[in-house]
Amino acid sequence: MKRHVTIGLIIAILGAAAAACWLFLQKHHSSGNISFITEKITRGTVENTISSTGTLNPVGDVEVGTQISGTISKVYVDFNDTVQKDQLIAELDRTFLLSAYDEAKASLSRTRAQFELAKAEYERSKPLYDKKYLSEQEFAKVQTDYLTQKAALELANASVKKAKINLGYATIRSPISGTVIERSVEVGQTVSASLSAPTLFIIAENLANMEILASVDESDIGNIRQGQNVRFSVQAYPDRQYEGTVSQIRLQPETIQNVVTYTVVVNAKNPDGSLLPGMTATLDFIQKRVDNTLIVPAAALRFNPPQNVIDNINKLRDSSQNSGKGDQRRFRSGSKNYGPGGKKSEADRPRKREPDGMTVQNRGMIWLLQDDKSIKPVFVKQGTSDGVVTEIFEARGINLKEGLQVVVGIKSGSEKKNKKSLSLFPQPGRIGGRRR
Repeated sequence: MKRHVTIGLIIAILGAAAAACWLFLQKHHSSGNISFITEKITRGTVENTISSTGTLNPVGDVEVGTQISGTISKVYVDFNDTVQKDQLIAELDRTFLLSAYDEAKASLSRTRAQFELAKAEYERSKPLYDKKYLSEQEFAKVQTDYLTQKAALELANASVKKAKINLGYATIRSPISGTVIERSVEVGQTVSASLSAPTLFIIAENLANMEILASVDESDIGNIRQGQNVRFSVQAYPDRQYEGTVSQIRLQPETIQNVVTYTVVVNAKNPDGSLLPGMTATLDFIQKRVDNTLIVPAAALRFNPPQNVIDNINKLRDSSQNSGKGDQRRFRSGSKNYGPGGKKSEADRPRKREPDGMTVQNRGMIWLLQDDKSIKPVFVKQGTSDGVVTEIFEARGINLKEGLQVVVGIKSGSEKKNKKSLSLFPQPGRIGGRRR
């Protein structure tokens, strides 16, 4: 008898627990307990931008090299020095250059003497040949010697000029006024100009004007235009924004791993000298900017309420339809489109244009929170978006204004403040849900 009583008691306890669990689930899954996350409709600025990266460079810079080989004997400037045009900045050792110049002048003197002798012989033989006292063969030899020495004299003169020019190249001067941003030589270093002119210095003409060479993807290059405003930042000053302007779109494409990019040149002012050559800039090309317009979070246009909320809205609309008044449209969960009686939606007719200018591409839906905590769907026309906020206007059936609460999500149980933990069974350290 005692065993039957025990089994009955266990069954009764389990039944009571199941009933309590059912009541608990019914209570906390009711649509009436849904709490929505809302944001206000505000007025502000929306920008549609194209992002890219690039490298800062001076607008005008010159590589200073040398056309002759030799050893650097003196260097007069260093990094960051300001130089003027034609200022002496370095010198090469002149020992061998002076020797070559002296040798060329000596050769010129010898050649000139030989030329004078050949010229005198030619002038003496010419009258004799005219009077037939010299044969044509004898005069031809004298004439050839004269012309040869004349050419040798011209060659000797050219050699002297070349040696003098090379001697002048030993003195390296700045071709422009600017700032030395790179120095590649030291005193005693040997430079060779046999194949190409080595770079000794790089001088930037004006660091107050900088340019950025940005790489823009082929999918975005169609939205870049000359004169377009650009905003950029550098890692050295992450909290500071700089302004620039597109000055050139280079037509030469560059392909890296099947990705085609184009170089866009952006001019920027650098009055305080904070921008340095070689810095990496993160750019935003401002494609479109709208000021003082109604905006909502982009999440508001992506929000879809639960199915039970959709069902309640449709029931209310069905009641209005049966009474012969009210909106006869039905809403479907997971979709921003609608159709009479839930039939084929307007999304299946993309060519149709609404009377107020809405299309399938720019139409969106937001859910406004009412005073009674219910939510109401409102169709709006979408404008410019930066991915965070979106411009809205031309709402149907409602006057949109600042301050209206728009739904962006649903609060989870963990987000509800001061909500006590409910449990069917005592937790460790507790009796009947209360702390000991």
